[in-house]
Amino acid sequence: MKTSHSFSISALSLISSVAAGIVQQAANALSKRDTFQWGSIGDSYASGVAYLQSVTYDNNAGNCLRTTDAYAYQLKNDVSWMNGWTEYFTWTACSGSRLVDMQYQILGVGSSPRLVTMSAGGNDGGGNPLAGFFNVADSCLFLSNPNNDYGLPYNQDTNRTGQCAQAIDATKAYLTNGIGNDLKNTLNDVLDADNVKSQPDFLLYVTGYAQFFNPNTTWCNDHTFSVFYPYQSGPPLSQYLRNDINALVTQLNSVYEETIQAYSNVRFVNYDAAFEGQRFCEADSNIWGQYFSSDVWFWNVSPPNFSVANQTANDTQIHQALISTIGNASITPFSSGTGTVSDGWKLRPFHPTISGHAVIEQAIVAQMKTDNIPPSATAASSPSSVTSATPAASTTAPPYVPGTCSFHLDEWQDCAPDSSNLSANITMYDNAHNLIGQTDTSQSGDALGDPINISDPYSFVTKLANPMVVVGEHENDYIQFTIGTLSWKSTDSTGSASCSVGGWNPRDGPVCTGRGPLQNAVCSPSASFLCLYELCMVVKMC
Repeated sequence: MKTSHSFSISALSLISSVAAGIVQQAANALSKRDTFQWGSIGDSYASGVAYLQSVTYDNNAGNCLRTTDAYAYQLKNDVSWMNGWTEYFTWTACSGSRLVDMQYQILGVGSSPRLVTMSAGGNDGGGNPLAGFFNVADSCLFLSNPNNDYGLPYNQDTNRTGQCAQAIDATKAYLTNGIGNDLKNTLNDVLDADNVKSQPDFLLYVTGYAQFFNPNTTWCNDHTFSVFYPYQSGPPLSQYLRNDINALVTQLNSVYEETIQAYSNVRFVNYDAAFEGQRFCEADSNIWGQYFSSDVWFWNVSPPNFSVANQTANDTQIHQALISTIGNASITPFSSGTGTVSDGWKLRPFHPTISGHAVIEQAIVAQMKTDNIPPSATAASSPSSVTSATPAASTTAPPYVPGTCSFHLDEWQDCAPDSSNLSANITMYDNAHNLIGQTDTSQSGDALGDPINISDPYSFVTKLANPMVVVGEHENDYIQFTIGTLSWKSTDSTGSASCSVGGWNPRDGPVCTGRGPLQNAVCSPSASFLCLYELCMVVKMC
């Protein structure tokens, strides 16, 4: 069976085949100039972690868990910074991503972005399986696997042989000798992307992280976050442990700030101080508050819409209530992977709540005002003048906001024969990012989407006048798109349709575990699918 390649398509600029005229062309050019294109890339700190369908941004496209709680969505809906501009927002951040994935995500944030926010690095460990904030959280706080020997609690481990001490030491070593160079490479990749380097006034905002604990209180010393280890003997939240975990966050922020100083068009947004008084183990809180109080701006292990009524409950009572509700299934909080919305609450611990994201959003807006981004739109080139200059195509308004349409496509390949092993899941938006088309997996009967094989092409129906016909080609590894008389391939790099090619999507299946461009994957008897690869954003004049 032929192995597959994966790629990303981004900022695919298409020229409408609809007759327009000189006035329409001028209006389109003006609209493009006066639309403020911006986007957000990163890991789960940028995507948020969707935990209910009601807070899911895009029906969990690509299992990225983007949520309306996240700072990017809050920024999108905050009109205070727009200064009369029309915004065009693209969000390619995805839970589980690492720094290396930013070079692919940036390709999806529009053809001419002026600003991109980035939150990434928490999942990185420099190749050391013990390093990374996920390993620290699980090895030191949650101990999610009751069958694993984690060793001595941190405050008793003078020889530093326990799993917690090893995770902290490995993460500290990576922050000291690795992440600065990895961040530098990531910044260079992002700034060298075709859609970025063509923008002389482009700015990249890189956020840091917030310390998780108040390290000075003593009441937390006798409590634990370990629900499953069992809770009676879980590791205590000692001041020693809280100080050392906080120190990792401070070190990461310092490395980021120092690295970013070398770039004139990159800003470091440090919101740590804004979390003061809202961390775990604050003086005016108790163990109940660590799970259920809105005064703590980080999630802990607790299902949505669940609480223990007794606000003076002790560890045993809280943990017993949690276990009786969620069962004894192993839960790995602060996971570095993606998942379904129903699993989101298991992945969100130690991520900001909606209140925490609001503070991040406010810090970004403050930096934007410092940078005068975007500048006030002038009356001569305001979005309203574009509207008045655009003649109506007909007396009936189209059922979408005209301008720049975009779609997001996830393509899957399974272990069936080549003639029937490709499928796709597509979401399309109009110029105002209103949903105008989406793959209905309930109709296709396949959660991965509709077939896009040569013998069974996918006719994707949206609110546009013509359906988009999608065909996956094995012969030369590309996807063919057709809308009306307009046709293009995913491999096109010039002409009326052009694509940027990336590499493996971070949400790999059980076989596609490699990262980087154009790697091969091989079927195995235990694999239900080979891999997912993502066509990020494709734009056209509609």
